[in-house]
Amino acid sequence: MQMEKSRLTKGEALSVSSRFGFFGLGMAGGSIAAACANIKLGDGHPIYPYSGLFVNTSRIDMATIKTTNPKTKKLLIGNGQGAGRDIEIGEEMFDASTEVIGEEFDKIFNGHDFIWVVAGLGGGTGTGTVINALEMVIEKGYGGRFGLILTLPRDSEGLNVFENAMKRLKTIEEFMDSFGSIIFVDNQKLYQEFEKSHKNAPVGDYIRHANRFIAETLHEMNVVTASYKPVAEFNFDSSEFINLISTPGVLHIAKATMDATEIVDAKSYNYEQHVENMLVEGVLSGGYELKYADKLAVSIFAENSMANRVFKLSFIERIEAVIQKVSATASEKPIAQYGYKNSVKPNETQSKSPVYLYAMYAGLDLPTRIQEIALLKDQLVAEKIKLEEERRANKPNLFGSSESITRQKKIPQPGQDLFGRKRKTEENTEKSTGKGLIKNLFDK
Repeated sequence: MQMEKSRLTKGEALSVSSRFGFFGLGMAGGSIAAACANIKLGDGHPIYPYSGLFVNTSRIDMATIKTTNPKTKKLLIGNGQGAGRDIEIGEEMFDASTEVIGEEFDKIFNGHDFIWVVAGLGGGTGTGTVINALEMVIEKGYGGRFGLILTLPRDSEGLNVFENAMKRLKTIEEFMDSFGSIIFVDNQKLYQEFEKSHKNAPVGDYIRHANRFIAETLHEMNVVTASYKPVAEFNFDSSEFINLISTPGVLHIAKATMDATEIVDAKSYNYEQHVENMLVEGVLSGGYELKYADKLAVSIFAENSMANRVFKLSFIERIEAVIQKVSATASEKPIAQYGYKNSVKPNETQSKSPVYLYAMYAGLDLPTRIQEIALLKDQLVAEKIKLEEERRANKPNLFGSSESITRQKKIPQPGQDLFGRKRKTEENTEKSTGKGLIKNLFDK
């Protein structure tokens, strides 16, 4: 069954479990963080529940980040020309601007409950500054109250991108028990899913779609845990949500949509398999061993008029069986049930009474997608070596030597230029550059 946009974030009487701050780094991180911060809560008199600080080293990239929320700040560091996919340059620029970034951090995120550090892995700025940003968040007193949103590169993005991503992931894995949850966004997964229904769409449409999808997914999880009353004894409240996203390890988010009438008429609809597939696939990334999750929570929403018919013991038992099959040893796994008011307009073509299932798995290890990126990197390295060997073997002998010619880096010797010719004398060089005049002034 096709996923439809949730109705649970529409309406006036809504709130959020946690006041998020989004600390965006680089082009990808800043764009995602801006999409998150631009979300509004409520219809008639909407408010911005979140804030954002977006740091970049490229003036051009920064200009592409669009903001509507007045509680945001775009901060350009360095010379404005970018980091050139060099993570060391990105890191150095952050270090040189630590004081000004810290000042803006204090202004933007004062009083927030939880900070998400957002970065794309593979470039120079986001990948280069993410560790510095984590250190700043901890120093600012948010230890235990922050997490990461990290994008993983697509297959076609090249060796330099893969090497940058793997280098930073190695450090993150080493210290991932020291901070809250990591949400991985697999661009390969999202791109393939978008392409299926938008084959002729421009690349810009995918980027906007992906950023909005990430933002709406996280916002939904934050809203549904704070805005609806349970219809049974089990509940997954705001404090439990915050505890879940504060759990060290990877956070996996899954969603499923079903039709209430199909659940009621369960003989004709195998919804268990549908739910299991959606749990495993996830919405932002997949490839997790869900059986190793430390904690999980499932929240199910049915329209008020259908809730009593949907939430039968038989339905809950079947969902519990799926959860048990996928992750039997999790220390916490509540299944909360809620009712919602149907807000469908007469001209809408959505199903009459959708049932929404949200699941979050916390404390997971890194996804298998990272292993795939490592293999792609190794394959590209091997191919590069092979091509270089072929190039040298097939290099034509242009200069009459019987020996093969190998390109080498030449280091000029004193008195010679790069091609071995004699340079001007030191005396003439000093006079021509003015150095001799300065030397004479100190000699007097």
